[in-house]
Amino acid sequence: MECRIKISPTQLTGSIDTQPKKYIVFYTCQNNLYKLATFLETDSSNKNNNKNNNTYNCNKSQFINLLVQARLQKESFCNDDRTSDISNWKIKTSCCHLREGDFSWMSKISHLQNIHLATSELLNWLSTLGGGWSALGDSSQYAAQQCFTVSVQQLCLALKLQYPELIATCWLYTGLSLLQLGRRKEARRIIIAQHPIVKKSKTSYELPWIEKHRPRYLPEIVGNEETIKRLQVFSEQGNLPNIIIAGSPGIGKTTTILCLARALLGPAMKEGVLELNASNDRGIDVVRNRIKMFAQKKVTLPPGRHKIVILDEADSMTSAAQEALRRTMEIYSKTTRFALACNSSDKIIEPIQSRCTMLRYSKVTDAQVLRRLLDICETENVVKTDEGLEAVIFTAQGDMRQAINNLQATHQGYGIVNDANVFKVCDEPHPLLVKDMIKHCTTEDIDEAYKILHSLWKLGYSPEDIINNVRKVCQTFDMPEYKKLLFLKGIGYTHLRITQGVNSLLQLSGMLARLCRVGASKSMTQ
Repeated sequence: MECRIKISPTQLTGSIDTQPKKYIVFYTCQNNLYKLATFLETDSSNKNNNKNNNTYNCNKSQFINLLVQARLQKESFCNDDRTSDISNWKIKTSCCHLREGDFSWMSKISHLQNIHLATSELLNWLSTLGGGWSALGDSSQYAAQQCFTVSVQQLCLALKLQYPELIATCWLYTGLSLLQLGRRKEARRIIIAQHPIVKKSKTSYELPWIEKHRPRYLPEIVGNEETIKRLQVFSEQGNLPNIIIAGSPGIGKTTTILCLARALLGPAMKEGVLELNASNDRGIDVVRNRIKMFAQKKVTLPPGRHKIVILDEADSMTSAAQEALRRTMEIYSKTTRFALACNSSDKIIEPIQSRCTMLRYSKVTDAQVLRRLLDICETENVVKTDEGLEAVIFTAQGDMRQAINNLQATHQGYGIVNDANVFKVCDEPHPLLVKDMIKHCTTEDIDEAYKILHSLWKLGYSPEDIINNVRKVCQTFDMPEYKKLLFLKGIGYTHLRITQGVNSLLQLSGMLARLCRVGASKSMTQ
């Protein structure tokens, strides 16, 4: 496919020397011609590039500069998808109406593009230098003067590039340097004029909803009410023991510890809490250096309170680190308390477990997940369906963090949370297909069951994805209890073989054959 841009100058009225020219930009693709934009040449005093129905008023220099910016920024003059690959644009012109030497399109644009790239690189270096001088400007008048000089140089370069947002940003740098020099009236005038431009151009990035809606106090935590009540007693009395919270991911272990620390220390939480993720900081050096130094540090806390060390994913710590931590917990027990969160408590050595109070968290129920999702949907104005929320809960399987992430991804990706969009985002086999497959197994129809399995395999789902959804659907499938147990037994054996490396279509087909044989049985024996 050949993609070209054709610049066709056409005379409007009158003489070519006295009247403005109109440049029409065409996009040619596979011998088809598409009109992109029209550039109306004006005198050089017109500094504004007003776009109206793809028509730009500009002089010759500004016209070429617009093309350069488009190539650099990979932006199109219109919304036609066929023009998106601007990096491959080739400028071609029929110069019958242009005076000799007026334009040399490709060399002119390539030269300007190189100038833009070099200028942008120089701006980056000046920005680093200006930031250094600005950091010293509050305490040194000489540094403030140097910062002002650098900011003026940045502004001159930005004016050459003709990017409005960049120009406004450099004006703000100049205004801040004027503040350090004590020229407040000039700085105020610049900041008032330029700040709205910069603020308007900034892209707003939304926080992940798991952070935005993270509970801050213990009563706000969903699920495990009895354990939360015990922790509230600890926060009221102020005598917190060393604790270990064990449970599956996404059920609020770390959030609980943070809420507890906030309840105990209040405003002193920032200085009195050390939070580490043991899956990264898990070596013995972390215990000997960071944890020990924090335990030795003197911090002003409310009366009767202790410093708190939070170790997330503590079951990832090495054995040597856990042995060193045991001794540290004994030595600094008067000033420091330890709160450990882990997925499986059996990976924590016995000496540490004996020094801590063990709290076990269970998965959040579907009703609790639904209640939390409805609150978030109301706050964020999410368009949803009941089937969509049911799909979010199904994919989460008691993991509150997973449920909120799936809800946000579906909302921002598709605008409406329904079951089809949720399963597209999560990229899981649709449970209705899996349900039909299990239904065919209960009626001994292996041919239809295999057709569904083969279609899922052709869609690219991994054996782990398929077997996991088969298990989830089977747990809630309406069938006699003894038959459900035999189904789950056969699914479990197949899952074991898949995790051991035998993850072929034949393995899943054998599972269907075994399920069909169970479906034909009328008793608990095969």
